[in-house]
Formats: sequence, C-alpha cells, structure tokens
Amino acid sequence: MDTPQAARTEPDITILIPVYKTGALLPRALDNLLAQPHSNIEIVTVNDASPDDAARILADYAARDPRLRIVTHPENRGTLAARLSGIAAARGRYIMCLDADDSLEPETFDRLWKVVRKESPDIIDFGARLIAGASRPTTRVVPMGRFHGDAVFEKVFVEHFYSWSLCFKLIRADLCRRAAACVPPEYCIVAEDFYFYSVIAFFARSYRAVPQMYYNYYTGIGVSDNFRMDLPGFRRFLSIFTALSGIRSFLVSQGAFDRYGAAFRVREAEHFDYLFERWECRLKRSLQPEGYRMMCDSYDRETVERQLKRYFSGREQQLEFALSGQSLPEYGTATGGGRVAAPFLICPGGPGLAECWGNWSVLLEELLDRLPELRLRLVPSPDAGWTEKLLLWKLFFKKYGYSRRIRVISRRQALAEAAAGNCLALQLFPATSEEPGPFLKAGVPAAFYSSSDRPVPGALTARPGDRSELLNQVTEVLLNANRYRELAQAAPRAALPPAAPLPSGVPGFRLPATVAAAGLFFVLKKSFQMCIFPESPLWFLAARLKYPFKVIKFRKRARQQCLR
Repeated sequence: MDTPQAARTEPDITILIPVYKTGALLPRALDNLLAQPHSNIEIVTVNDASPDDAARILADYAARDPRLRIVTHPENRGTLAARLSGIAAARGRYIMCLDADDSLEPETFDRLWKVVRKESPDIIDFGARLIAGASRPTTRVVPMGRFHGDAVFEKVFVEHFYSWSLCFKLIRADLCRRAAACVPPEYCIVAEDFYFYSVIAFFARSYRAVPQMYYNYYTGIGVSDNFRMDLPGFRRFLSIFTALSGIRSFLVSQGAFDRYGAAFRVREAEHFDYLFERWECRLKRSLQPEGYRMMCDSYDRETVERQLKRYFSGREQQLEFALSGQSLPEYGTATGGGRVAAPFLICPGGPGLAECWGNWSVLLEELLDRLPELRLRLVPSPDAGWTEKLLLWKLFFKKYGYSRRIRVISRRQALAEAAAGNCLALQLFPATSEEPGPFLKAGVPAAFYSSSDRPVPGALTARPGDRSELLNQVTEVLLNANRYRELAQAAPRAALPPAAPLPSGVPGFRLPATVAAAGLFFVLKKSFQMCIFPESPLWFLAARLKYPFKVIKFRKRARQQCLR
C-alpha cells in the first residue's frame, strides 16, 4: 500500500525519459506511467531540444500531474547526456530508464518494489516484449541469476551473460550518481547503454534477475533501426566510438584495464561488427569511401583497419570494391568458376515466421540492396497462418511491389524452381529451430539460424540473431559459383516433382472462389453502371438496386450517385 502524500519524503522510483523527435508517441508512455497503481513515483523528462511538439505536450502533462518534472536542453546533446541530466535531477531511491516511445506492463512498479523491500539489490533485471508493428511480439528472456561483488561486472562485460540494456533494469539511485560522476556528458546515441551500464556494473555489489516481462519495447524508430543512412546519419552513428573510448578510459582510470583488457577487445570487436554492417549494407556504395575516412578520423586508424580486415576475412574483394565505391561484379565473376544460372532466393514462411520477422526482413532487404541482380521468391508454407502470409506480402508491397525482382509464389512452384538447381533457399524458422526443412531435404542449398555448433550438410548457419554473419555467408555463396556448387552437392537428395514451366506475371496465389466471384461481380456492376444511359430503364433499375431505401426524384442526381 502506498504511503500517504504528507508522509512521503522522497519518491520510491524515478523514471527517466529522454525526449527527442518522439512527441507523437510521448502521450502513450506518459499515460502508461501515470496510470500505474504504485503512485509514489516521479517522472523526469529531459527535452533534448526536440524540434517537434514535445515541449507543449510535456508542459500540459506537468500542469495536470506534479509528479512529472521537465529538464530542458537548449541544444541536442544525445541520449547519454540526457540521461546524465535526468540522474542529476532525480530524487527517487531507485531509477528506471524508459524510452519515450515505449511502455510498461500494469503494476510493474508494485511488483518490482516487492523485490526491493525483500532483498534491496543494487540492480533488478527484468524481461521485455519486443513489438514490431502489427506482428506478434517476441520476448526478451532474462537469464536467471543472483550475483555479488565483481561478478556483477564480469558477468556482463567479460561473459556477456546478461544484457547491458538500461531500460530493462531498476537501479539504485546512488549507484547511478556514482557512475554518472565518472562519465562525461558527451554526445552519444549508439552503444550508450553499453557505456553507462558497464560503469554502473563496475561499482555495483548485487544483482538480481526476475523472469517477468515488464517492458514493452517498440522497434523501428531509433537511429539503429533506420535501414538507409546518409553521411550525416552515419556520422551520428559514429558516436559508438565515444562509448568505446569512454569505457577504455574508465577502465584505465580505475586501474582495471590490465585485468579486463582482453574482454574489452572482445566487446570492441562486437561493436565494430555492428558498425561495419551498417557501413557495408546501409550506406550507399558511392558514400562508403567517405564513410571509411570518417571512421578513421573518429577512432584509432590502426584499430579500424585491423578490425576491417578481420570483418572482411575471406571477402577481400568485396572490401576492395567498398573502399573504392564501385559496384559489386556480376554473380559468379567475383572469384571465378563460372556463373550461377539465374540466382535467386526462395524464402519459405512457416508458423515461426512472425517471431523472427524483424531480423529476417532486414536481412532480405539488405541482400536485395547489396546484390542488384538478386531475385527473391517468397513462399508461404501450407501450415502458415494469415499473419505469416501478410508479413510476406508486406515485404512484397513495401519496397519492390510488382517488380521483377520479387514475387510471392506457391510451394509447388518453388519446388519446381528448386528442381532446376538454380536457387538458394533461405528458410525462415524460429531462431532456435534445428529442423533443416523440406527445401534442404530436397537437395536445395539453404541458410538459416541454428543454435547448434554441429554443421549441417548443404547449409549455411549462424548463431540466432547474428544477421551480419549469415548475410556475409549468403553473399559469398551467391558471388562464387564454385562455392555454390559445393554447397549444393553436399545437400541431401530426395525426390522432387518434375520441373514444370513457371507461370509468369501475377504471383501465384489461388484466390478462394467466393472472393473471385465477388470481385467479378463488382467489376461487371461498375461497367454496367458506367455504360447505360440515364434514360434507360435498366439504369433506373441499377440505381434502385444500389440505393433501395432512397426515393430518387431526379435521374440526373441518381446517376451522379451511382458514378461516385
């Protein structure tokens, strides 16, 4: 039960919300927080010079509820600086970070405060639901554990046993203030969670994970979600180097770099992979040489070059083309050995497609942009529901609708194309599935995520969620005819239907008879109404059929109604 207002000396929990270009979604977050049953909270919003209507929205909410306070930056300083300003203004015993476009489950604070009263840990970690548009939410499950002392830091920084995402944690306020004193308020909007939480974990003495999903994380808004980048956007993304440099400086200042230097280099390589994937796939080819120069100017040049060689190991020619700004060669010519005939991907969609769609859709778009000649075939499986089919059509219409590069076809058509031996099947399964699927069983090379270290004959595999690794493997196979043939020969063989000529034109979905009949009736009705004359008795009959409950006094007016 909440303490009476007069007896309260400080809020139990302070929620920090940096606000920048999220004014349209801000009311959802604020309404969600103010409706929480645990009312002894305060909301500190940091208006980071947002150019939209966020200032007015915040002022309206602050006037209605004194628990909401506003900190204003005169200029945009980035997420890290905004959170540091919010921590300086916070009065609660614990602090939680919330993005302005996200929300919490009902009774989140009540349940978390029970853990605080029982154990008083420095950090409480909880789960989240990842929501991408209208698709079914996926879950971010927290590994269970209680850690004390140096293990709190080592489990996240050395082993990466749990996530460093700040939004999924409730953290003691004095611990946040101690960490904030060691972090300069620099511009940082990428890897800022990794930076700041690593400092928090270094000072923390106790950590507690709970299995419940309290956070609703909506994807597709932040800078890390933007598919295409220009040079200004890429320059902002390079604030990832602020995080890496800050962590290194902090470890050196604490006399801990000798102990954790090897772990830092592993984390550094992970973040370079994250950066290079954006540089290679999301920055236009003509802008990549300038992007490379920007990376070298923003970080140690020797380290950038070493990490670049590691990332492109086995794909040196692709690195050469990226650094020169030239387009990739045609299929099969990059490493010799002939040409893959009509290379395309067949992407079956099954009942597990919705859970992993966010990762897969970006991978498919990156492949289509990276390889201009690539053709894509989307195949809904027989047991796919309407949700999975609509996801395939969403990609079809979103970017390449009715182009020659992408089509939605039936499974029978896909197997017929597979029998011709000229396709690479990208099988869309749940992230932990080990079942190779019907296309690989039919001798078609495949690529999919697998949590097993055991190689699958005829398939390219990567760890669940490692999109960059799978993307690089698929690109290599599509550009190398010899590698493609080796993969196809290693795939298991099974009986396939005879290769039939594929229909051209409209994608091969069979419409239900009722839908087809309704469409035909609509077309005939409109044609009939457009062709007959106002003086004709047939026209008057058509008007009465369309408007049976209206008294039509003037034929001219009725005709206008029919033609609308």
